[in-house]
Amino acid sequence: MADIRAAATSALAQQQLQAAAEAKAKSIAEAEAKAKALAEKKKKENADLVAKTNSNPTLKKGDKNDNVKVLQTKLNLTADGSFGNKTYEAVKAFQSKNGLVADGVVGKATWEKLNGITETKRVLDAFPITKEVARPSILAVPTTLTKLPEVKLPQIPVKMPDIPGSAFGDTLTAGGQALGSGVTAGLGSLKDSAVSTFNDTKDKAKAAVTGIKDAAKNLQDALPKQLPKIEIPKIELPKIPKFKKKEIPEPNKVKKKKLKDKLAALKAQADSIKQQALAAKAKAEEEAAKVKLAAKNAQKQATDAINKAKGSLSQLATAVAGPLTQAIAIANNPQAVAQALAAQALATASEAALTSAKSKFDASKSAMSNARKAMEETAKTTEIKYPAGFSYEYRVIDQKPRVTVYKDGVRIDGASFPRTVSEVGARQELIDRNKTTYPDIVNMKRIN
Repeated sequence: MADIRAAATSALAQQQLQAAAEAKAKSIAEAEAKAKALAEKKKKENADLVAKTNSNPTLKKGDKNDNVKVLQTKLNLTADGSFGNKTYEAVKAFQSKNGLVADGVVGKATWEKLNGITETKRVLDAFPITKEVARPSILAVPTTLTKLPEVKLPQIPVKMPDIPGSAFGDTLTAGGQALGSGVTAGLGSLKDSAVSTFNDTKDKAKAAVTGIKDAAKNLQDALPKQLPKIEIPKIELPKIPKFKKKEIPEPNKVKKKKLKDKLAALKAQADSIKQQALAAKAKAEEEAAKVKLAAKNAQKQATDAINKAKGSLSQLATAVAGPLTQAIAIANNPQAVAQALAAQALATASEAALTSAKSKFDASKSAMSNARKAMEETAKTTEIKYPAGFSYEYRVIDQKPRVTVYKDGVRIDGASFPRTVSEVGARQELIDRNKTTYPDIVNMKRIN
């Protein structure tokens, strides 16, 4: 049984050896794929760096941007994007080494040197060209089959000892012989299977190594023997116009400007109020002009009537002068009597005309007085600012008190009173006749 366990352990070792060889081959294949992917990534990064610097931006100490990061990467510095003292010194050293003016300013010429040197070097570092491609060693696979240990099986007698006088003894003997034959045949089959498995593992390992070497050689053959020279086109940057810095107003100027704007707004508001007042004044003057024109027309009519009456009186005197001197002489003459009656009738007509003229004159005088009152009322209305609620205006016109009542600046009532009525009495009378409609009128106040 010990020999059987040894044989089984040897077969298990061969299986583990085969599994280890397959795992190592797989890891090598994965390493090759990662190396190829890394090379492609480096190539793309280099192309991106070249594309980013095609515009040749001018960089100087104190700049902070992505172009500074590109510059620092090319100079093998930490790419923090800040053009500080360390970057400045590295740029000057690079310029001195490449025959440029070492001023620490990265201009067009410095960019050309950086692009022409570092890009080629980076591509060569990413894709080295060698005669042979070094590959990691693979687990050595033995070329000859190691001799397996001999398995010494216990000798089981084919013929069991006879057990006399018993059928059970015959059966046991036959079973022992069958068991010995089966064990011998089984161990032989196990040995053959282990040898066959080991040989298959060895062949597969050899094939894997051969495939990896062929793939490496094909990759080496596919790489160019010499990289093409990278030509970076020269790009002329347009000149950036210089803009004048706008003057920033000082705080006092800003404050002054705000005050000026506020004064302008107040002035505009005052102008608007002034325009409204002028419009109201113009309207009042227009109404006053109409009243004045009506009064003038009435006065003219009165003057015409007076002149007509005077003419009638003159005609009457002329007409009556002669007949009167002759009245006594011709008193008994019927014709003279008729003439006297006619003269009397003419005198009566002239008196009526004179009365009418006087009446018209009085009417024109009254119209003129009313016009004057209206003008005074209009002038006062445009000057007075009426408060909210009820208020009244007290005036004496032609020695007669007059009270005008307003609600929210709108006239609601007014009246003139005899000379004997005081202001208090006139006010109370207007309150009494309006308090039913306006209960709050009792609180009205004088505004002039």
